[in-house]
Amino acid sequence: MQFKIEIKAGLFMAVTKQILAMLATYLILNLSSCNPEHAMQSDKPKQVDRPRPSQFLSADDDRLTYVGRFHRVIDQGITEMRSTWPGTLVRFQAKLQTLSVEIRETDEQQNRYKILIDGEVHTEISPRPDQLIYPVISDFDASKSHEFTIYKVTEYPEAAGAFQGIYLDAEATISKARPRKRVIEFIGDSNTVGYGNISKTRENCDPWTTTDNHLSYARQIGDHFDADVYINARSGIGMVQNYGNTDPSPSIAMPQIYKRTLQHQATPEWDFASVTPDLVIVALGANDLWDEKYEPSKELFQTTYQQFLTTLYKYYPADTRYLLLGDNSKNLQTRVKEIVAQEIRDGRKYTGYSKQYHSNTKGCNWHPDKNSHKKAVKKLSTDISGFMGWG
Repeated sequence: MQFKIEIKAGLFMAVTKQILAMLATYLILNLSSCNPEHAMQSDKPKQVDRPRPSQFLSADDDRLTYVGRFHRVIDQGITEMRSTWPGTLVRFQAKLQTLSVEIRETDEQQNRYKILIDGEVHTEISPRPDQLIYPVISDFDASKSHEFTIYKVTEYPEAAGAFQGIYLDAEATISKARPRKRVIEFIGDSNTVGYGNISKTRENCDPWTTTDNHLSYARQIGDHFDADVYINARSGIGMVQNYGNTDPSPSIAMPQIYKRTLQHQATPEWDFASVTPDLVIVALGANDLWDEKYEPSKELFQTTYQQFLTTLYKYYPADTRYLLLGDNSKNLQTRVKEIVAQEIRDGRKYTGYSKQYHSNTKGCNWHPDKNSHKKAVKKLSTDISGFMGWG
């Protein structure tokens, strides 16, 4: 009896996938998604001369490349790649005519994703709990091969976006995308996230809808150096204490959550052997110093910072380089420079100092806007080139 039930369950899943494929084809042929404002609906159905059935690639297909921290889960026979950190992405190379993305969201429109073709933004989708399949490309020129990227632009630590796979036309061909030359890891706070960077106002703004990690300085640094970028950043996070804390002993500062694959779950811990960065950039401390009355002492801040660095040294090879960033605060600059100097005295010769170089605070809640992020890349990339010897 148990054996029969398993067969029926398998048949049910197969039939379900077939139905979803047919549904995806219907949606692709009847919805236009070239305009980001119409990624989910259109008043004028798109006419396609030669309708084709879809092929489905599950999230565990080895032709898909993942960058960032993902947790692989099999739920009711369906593979999901779940992520909460900003800037996680799925990348592949393909010749295709149609493309739909299957993403399961557990919270109403908290996560947004950009669909990129050869590095250029094609459209953006905002998945909903009541929908799984999102048509993003239709009637595309399949004679040429292009690189496609599904990029999570949002920060929402408490609910994971769950990527389940892609639907393509039956004649599409797909392969792994070109590997990048380098790997850079960022460990930071809201400035690294890109918090509120597309807001048009400093006040009375919604940071969740005005944050675009794809326009952050961290992501752009990755493009500059042809690097995969792992962005382990969270708004409000500190090294000793978080923004608004009056007691320098929180349970969720960066040292406490850094090992997590998903920010809101203590397990599973991230597999640090799965990727080795050439450069680790630490951009923390601004939230620790949010108020002079409550800021941690220099001794506590330095001790905690160096303990965190010691943790990183255990995870990565001895020749991994670390660049510690200050910001526009003289207080933080002084503290971080002292830490760098002490690390070098302790024999950590691959440690350096730089700044985030943000030029304005025109974004939401007085954060750097997208123009500030773009300008910061030029100066920071120069410092990185000198530190790493990268051309």
